[in-house]
Amino acid sequence: HALELHPALAAFEADGRLERLPGSFDPAWIDAAWLVVVATDDAALNAAIAVQAGARRRLVNVVDDAALSTFQVPAVIERAPLQLAISSGGAAPMLARRLRERLEIELDPALGGVAGLFAAHREAIRARLPDLARRRRWFDAVIDGPVLALLREGRAEAAAQAFASQLERAHEEPGGGR
Repeated sequence: HALELHPALAAFEADGRLERLPGSFDPAWIDAAWLVVVATDDAALNAAIAVQAGARRRLVNVVDDAALSTFQVPAVIERAPLQLAISSGGAAPMLARRLRERLEIELDPALGGVAGLFAAHREAIRARLPDLARRRRWFDAVIDGPVLALLREGRAEAAAQAFASQLERAHEEPGGGR
C-alpha cells in the first residue's frame, strides 16, 4: 500500500509487476502477510500499523524506528554467492548504510566468482586437502594468486583453469612448520 508511488514503482504497477492496494490503510491487509515493512513519513500511522502487526503476531520493520520494529534489515553487499550484511541493530541504520557504501568500493566484484569456484569444488577441495591448516594455506594462495585477477579481467574460463591447476597441485603446498 502507498498513497503515492515513485515513478519507477508506478511503472512496475503499470506492467503488472506490482499490485498496490487502494484507499486508506486497512488493518485486515496484515492478515494475509507474515512480514510488514512500514515506511511512511507519518509517525502516528507507522505506530498504528506496528501495533496492528504486533496484535497479529507478524514481523514488522518500521524504517528508522527500532523501538517499533520486531526485526531489522541489514545493509547488504552482494557479490553472489558471497553476501555481507551490516547491521547496527536498529541503533544507527544510516551508519550501516554508510559502511556498506564504503565496503562496496573496497570489495572486489570478482570475489563472487572466486566464491562460486570454491563452492563448485568444495568436495574436491576437502578430499584433496583434508588437513584444515593446509586447506587454509591453499585458500589463501588461491585468493592471492591469479584467479581473482583473471576474473576481474572477465576471463572466467582462464580463471577456472587456473583454479583447477592450483587444486591439482594442492598436494605440493608445503606443510606447516613446528
